[in-house]
This record gives sequence, C-alpha cells and structure tokens, in this order.
Amino acid sequence: TKKPTPAPVVPAGTTCDLKPSASTTGATGTRSNSSVTTLTSGQTLANVNVKSLNISGSNVTVRNVKVTDGILVTGDNVTISHVTTPDIGISSARHVLVEYTNIGFSQNDAIHVTSDRGRQVQDVTLRYNYLHDPRPPADAHYDGTQVRGVNGMKVSCSVYDAGKYTS
Repeated sequence: TKKPTPAPVVPAGTTCDLKPSASTTGATGTRSNSSVTTLTSGQTLANVNVKSLNISGSNVTVRNVKVTDGILVTGDNVTISHVTTPDIGISSARHVLVEYTNIGFSQNDAIHVTSDRGRQVQDVTLRYNYLHDPRPPADAHYDGTQVRGVNGMKVSCSVYDAGKYTS
C-alpha cells in the first residue's frame, strides 16, 4: 500500500520555508461543482467544490478542493493537499497527510483526531496548514487540533490563529 510522502525534516533552530496563510494554502483557481460526497479506495478528487466529504477508502487523494461542510477521514493512505474546509475529522484512520490546507470558520475543532472506531489512529502528518477564525458556540470550547489516541503524529510548519476573543 502507498503511504503519503513523509514530512520534510526541519532541523531544530531553523524556520520553515513557508509561513502558511490564506494566500499560500487552500484551493485556488477554477474549480467545477461536484456532487461527490464519498471517496472509496483508489479515488482522486481534484479541482472541484463539494458540500461535504467522507473519505472511507484507502489510497485516496484530494487536491485543490473546496469543501463547504467539512471532511471525515476513516480510510487509510489518504492525502489531502491544497484544500479549503471548515474542519477535518480523522477517525481510526492510518497514514494520513494533510498539507497546505486552509481550515477555518468552524463551530467544531479544526482538526479532530480520534481512535473511536475500534482501532487506533496511526501515522498522521499535518504540515503547512493554516487554521484560523474558530466559531464555537458561546458555551463550548475550541481546539485547533484535538487528539484522542494516536500512534505517530507530526505537526510542523503550521499556523494556528485563533483570532481575537469574542464572547
């Protein structure tokens, strides 16, 4: 099975070669609208706008896609690159790469990693992502990245911008 490309090693004391922002992450250019909501094994979704996305298969790639209502990853060997979405759930998945993704304006955690489907999440890499502008209800809290049971997670070269406090 194909694993996502490993994150580049950034030596201690150095800076990342790119500071993620709204202009350097997310979907860009011309995209068509698609009714796709579920991706199964071996599929690639690129250059489209979709309402929501459930990635249940293995060896799936999502590139240059805008997702209005969020992404749920339950499959293995998944690459999400240059995507715009309010939030991403990674649930009992393995070998997941999320990179150059613009994640913002959600009432939920931006990225929620959880081993809640009978097996532990393994090998998640989050790099060069821009997480910003949370919109949780007044009685809730927000996590840029919530982690509940993972073996092997790397977060690098990402920007977490919670914005100014609002009551």
